[in-house]
Amino acid sequence: MSQLKSSLIFDLYSGNQALTSVQQKMLERIELLVHDKRFKELEQFMRDTPDIEQLLIDYVLLDPTESYRWDLLIGYERLDRIEDYDRVNAFCRTAFSYHPDKPFYFALALYDLGWNDFEIDEEVIEVANRLIEVATP
Repeated sequence: MSQLKSSLIFDLYSGNQALTSVQQKMLERIELLVHDKRFKELEQFMRDTPDIEQLLIDYVLLDPTESYRWDLLIGYERLDRIEDYDRVNAFCRTAFSYHPDKPFYFALALYDLGWNDFEIDEEVIEVANRLIEVATP
């Protein structure tokens, strides 16, 4: 699999116990755009705003048990097809470790494996088989 381990996200975390005032304003803008379902504007805002990735990483790690935060981060990372597949894969696997009831994160990680010819290791096969066994028709 990718050389990048799921713990990468913790290395990218600024370590703040709260968002800065600038980050809070950016987050409020994101929340408004999501609430109003103005997704094209949201995409443009995320593309054009410096330090948005750091905000989303910090936001996730202030409460990694909230899947909505992971959705924002992973969604941001997947905006372009010139994305960092290693990073997206690591974020998806980490999100899945916090939310094993949401196999979508694992499926996204597998999707990125396919695009990059990463090797699928035994752990990935074991998790995939377990999810297939417990899946409802």
